Formats: sequence, structure tokens, C-alpha cells
Amino acid sequence: MKLRVLTVIALSALFAASCGTPLKVVFDPTQVPLPSAPQADSIAAALIVPAPAGTVSHMTEKGPELLCFAMADSGYVRVSTVTPVSGGWEVSSDASFPCFSELGEVPLKFASFTEAPNIRQFGGRDFVVMGTLRTPDGSDSHAPGTAAARDFVFYCLGTGLLEHLSFEGKYLADGRLEGVNDRNLVSDPNSAQMRWAVASFAADETLLELSQADLLTDQAVQWWLQRNPDVFTSASRVTFGALSAESSLVGKFKSAGKEDGNGYRAAMFDYRGYTVIVAQRKSGGDYLLAWAEPVCVNKNRDRLLNNIYFESGSNLVLFYYHGRRTYKYRLNLAHTRLTR
Repeated sequence: MKLRVLTVIALSALFAASCGTPLKVVFDPTQVPLPSAPQADSIAAALIVPAPAGTVSHMTEKGPELLCFAMADSGYVRVSTVTPVSGGWEVSSDASFPCFSELGEVPLKFASFTEAPNIRQFGGRDFVVMGTLRTPDGSDSHAPGTAAARDFVFYCLGTGLLEHLSFEGKYLADGRLEGVNDRNLVSDPNSAQMRWAVASFAADETLLELSQADLLTDQAVQWWLQRNPDVFTSASRVTFGALSAESSLVGKFKSAGKEDGNGYRAAMFDYRGYTVIVAQRKSGGDYLLAWAEPVCVNKNRDRLLNNIYFESGSNLVLFYYHGRRTYKYRLNLAHTRLTR
């Protein structure tokens, strides 16, 4: 693939031609000027389909080089190298790198650059650095509860290797993205570029680092919801989730008012957008997430889990208001049976 451009003919070649001496002109890529950013984008768009999301140009010992970056929905980053040839430009190398490990369970697509590709130096090596935003539909939506990820991608000019650090979570009502970074998943979290990325995330006021305790809570609630999709319709049993002692749900349970039953204690409270019931076995002391549902927003329209109490043995009654109507669910903590 070539994009026709005018080449500069050496003065010696002009002189030889004027003397009538035939001379073969040898193309010298080092004489090709470095294209401007708009020119680099135009060259890349003409050679690569679909056009890359970002292009950065730099000068090497062999002449100018364009590095073009395309983000695939499959989580790969395609890096194409474009170099000058006689009469034009061509793609001299093309490679795809797996990238963007998903911390959550919602696939995320490239939405935009938060920082355009640029060259920086870390630890004595040159990297192309770019910041990206990924969302479920590839839009720049900041709606509360929407999953998203912010990323730093590093492409080493010396080794041709690509690495990244991601901060993934969900948007809060105030527009901040609450989540965690995947520093523990990268090959060298103590490298200069990774330390810079971690510090950049920490200094960004639009990001809110999630504590390990709340991360365990969010994971436990999502696990419970995924395994109990029919608790309000057809389910006759509930799958309980074991809770780590480090989960913030356990901390909330310890300070909450409790109901005392045969072999179990239970507490109901609202936390991080969900109404939950945490139970503790008296023998062994382990903690269970027995129930979880979104916090009631409209008491006149939506169901409201208003109270819990033990009826007999390990049978826990869940008392609901739904508008002017009341009803009860009964959850046997020993046998995980649910009756309506």
C-alpha cells in the first residue's frame, strides 16, 4: 500500500543529469521530513481500514515512522507501523496485542481518548502513552450506575511491547467513577510507567478508589443476584453467599441491630444501593449473605422490605410493604427454603 508523495532529489543527481551522465537515484528515507499531526492522520487513514483511533509520528535513524493505534471491541489493540518508501508510504508492520483485562462482567468498548497518543520517557526508555475511556456501548455516558474503565496504554518504542493499567468501576451520581485498578494483574507493577499510572489515577479527582472491604461487598452482592434471579417469582430455594470477614457487610452487621433465632443471628440494613440481610451461624461464627435487593426508591410504587424477624426456629420472616398492600416471605436459614 502506497500513498504518492513528492520526493526530494539530491543536488548531486541534478548535477549529474545536467552533464548527460545517467545516474540511478537512490531513495533516502532519512531525507523525508516528519509529517505534521494532521498529515500523519491523513496518511494513516489512506493506508489502514478502518482508520486508526490515534497516530503519533517520530523520527528514527532510518527516517520518520508513524505508529497507528486502533482499538478493537474484542479487547485488542492493533499497532500498525507506517514508513516512507520511494514515491510514498507503506505499512511496514502490523500486530495486535491483547489488552484491557475485564475486572467486571460487563464487556467494555473503546469510547474515546482521555489523553491523545504521545511519546514520554520512563526508566530511560521511550513509550507511546495514551489514555482511554471504555463503556458498555462505546459512548461517553456518565449515567449513575454505568460501568466504565479508564486506562493508560504504554507501547515501548524499543521493544515493541504493549502494556496497560486500567481503573474500572461504575459512575456515581456526582459523576465520579468509583472502582479499582488492576495493578496486581500487570507483570511489573513497580516499573516507572506503572508507578506513574497509579499516581495519575490517585491524583485524578474524577476517580474514587474503592476500598478492599467495599470491593468484597460489591462482589458478594453481584454474586448473590446472579445466582438468585427468581426469588420474587418462582424460586423455592435461595443460594446464600459466604462472606469474607474483611467485607464491609460484616463490619456493618457487627454494628447493626440483630434478630436472634435458633442457630442464627440476622440483620437487615441498606448499604451501597442494596437492602441486604446478613446472617451469622452461632456455631462456627461464619457470615452469610442471605438476601439482597435494590434499595426501594419509591415507597408508593415499589416493594419495600420494611422489617425482618424470626418466627420459629431458623425461619426468618421478611415483611414487605408494596403501596398499601403488605405481605411476607419466609426464609429458612438452615435449609435455604423460601416460601411466599
